[in-house]
Amino acid sequence: MAITVEIVGKRIELRGWDGPDTSARCKQIVGARARWNRRPDGDKFDCWTYPIDYTVCLQFRQQFGDALVIGPALSKWARSAKQKREKLNTTLSAAEFDLPRVTGLAPQLAAAMSARKYQQVGAAFLTQARRALMADEPGLGKTLQVMAAAVQDDVKGEILVLAPSQAVQITWPDELRRWLPEDRFYPAVGDRAKRTRVIEAFKAGLEAEPDRRHWLICNYEMARANTKLTKLTPEPGPFKWSSVDKKTKKTINGNWHHPYADLFRIGWKMIVADESHKALVASTSVKVNQSQTRAGLGMLRIADENGLRIPMSGTPFKGKLYKLWGTLNWMRPDHYTSYWNWVNRFFETFDDGYSTTIGKLRPEMEAAFYAELDTLMIRRKKREVVPELPPKEYPGRPLDSDEPGSLHGIWLEMSPKQAKFYGEMVKNAEAKLDSGTLMAVGGLAELTRLKQFAICAGDIEIGEKYDADLDMMVPDLKYIPGFPSNKFDWLWEWLVERGIAPDEDGEYGDADTKVVIASQFTQIINLYAAELERRGVPVHVLTGETSAGRRRKAKEAFQSDGGPRVFLLNTEAGGVSLTLDAADDLIFLDEKWVPDDQT
Repeated sequence: MAITVEIVGKRIELRGWDGPDTSARCKQIVGARARWNRRPDGDKFDCWTYPIDYTVCLQFRQQFGDALVIGPALSKWARSAKQKREKLNTTLSAAEFDLPRVTGLAPQLAAAMSARKYQQVGAAFLTQARRALMADEPGLGKTLQVMAAAVQDDVKGEILVLAPSQAVQITWPDELRRWLPEDRFYPAVGDRAKRTRVIEAFKAGLEAEPDRRHWLICNYEMARANTKLTKLTPEPGPFKWSSVDKKTKKTINGNWHHPYADLFRIGWKMIVADESHKALVASTSVKVNQSQTRAGLGMLRIADENGLRIPMSGTPFKGKLYKLWGTLNWMRPDHYTSYWNWVNRFFETFDDGYSTTIGKLRPEMEAAFYAELDTLMIRRKKREVVPELPPKEYPGRPLDSDEPGSLHGIWLEMSPKQAKFYGEMVKNAEAKLDSGTLMAVGGLAELTRLKQFAICAGDIEIGEKYDADLDMMVPDLKYIPGFPSNKFDWLWEWLVERGIAPDEDGEYGDADTKVVIASQFTQIINLYAAELERRGVPVHVLTGETSAGRRRKAKEAFQSDGGPRVFLLNTEAGGVSLTLDAADDLIFLDEKWVPDDQT
């Protein structure tokens, strides 16, 4: 019997029988989870159903070959989808692309993009794909391309940008003010009352000027949602949620009063998720807050099914390709419905009896994996689109010259005091400092202490804290980094050689080179900053403790001529939405666990 596939409603129905393994082959058509509908009598399966997707159609042909009969509605849709894919591939292969609306309505933006024509291609791809991941390498102008897509697509009205706090406070307002001065933008910053007032101002602006673009810029925390939600009511009042108690098996219903409910009630013309890996990355284990953020982003409403939904990230995989699923699920929830079905299709998996470990991309599925991403992601590297830029240079040497990909760096001997603390921590999971014993509880804590001792020595500050269980004050020991520091000694010599720090005669060099110095430890950044200032080297500092106003001033001063030539920053706080390309050199004092954070 032939296998017939046809569009019925909003899904593809598969009917027929082609042998005893038909059910198994139907289940293998994944990437989207297959569903089955029973006959009215509940006896046997009537048909399988699938989302309407071109990659699903390709799998039908792969599984059933000549036995497959394609209905007229699906055949017409598939031809149109094929043409769209071919158009997108043609756009991606272009060296430049004409964006007439951008040229006419945003001449400053158009002029900037004309110097980097790959940005024209990126903006055109986003408008054609509608739901696509902007994943160019850091520094290639992802924000400009997204803004150009909004202009070229003639978006009017409600645009929502979700981003880390620093991008909400600085990056997006600065970029919109510079490139789209006629647009209205509303950064939601401050406490809850201030953010609520910003949203009210945004709504008032929409009503007064409906034909303009209005950008509401929020951090991800504002979009967090109750993962048990069953209904987002359009009218004012609480949203509804439902859950099943694991012990009693009874259904529990409740109300959810979201502080920023308008985010979920507004029908957005365009939604942008900046640094999307911070909110959409999905793996076998996710933090509660992260899953609530992903749930919230999934509940945001697009006014038109064809509206723009654009995640942005220069490091979308967080080191693992399978972590892309959360982003794909957000862009195409109709297709990417089952995490494990998708993983099992493309990746090697190993079950040790306790949990499932996800391995590498299966070699036989590599071509299919990247082909599926052709219409969902655009990713260019600097060496591909800006070949005139010199390549990065890595001084020093590999840690193990016989091991490909070995850690590359400048390897220093620790000072005797550092080596003593380090050795004690390795041997006993504790180190005897001048003021007391510093213990590490657990492997991660021990490795963190070893990282810190490899940078500098330190001591213990003894204070007190309240213990609620004992209802009394108890001793509180805090590790405070200090000198000697082998890495600071090396850094000082390096700064003297560059003419940034004074030599033995107190003379500075004539060069105007600048340097960024990063560490994951804020206390060490503060320690180095204080010592450099004491020795006559002015610095900029950016950590999680730095206010938005100070961040903006530090960035603008560093990017301008003159002023401090050293920028010290926390790797996490400074690695997001911050352009410091006035620097000639970048120094990492320590390696983070996730290399993408450093990228």
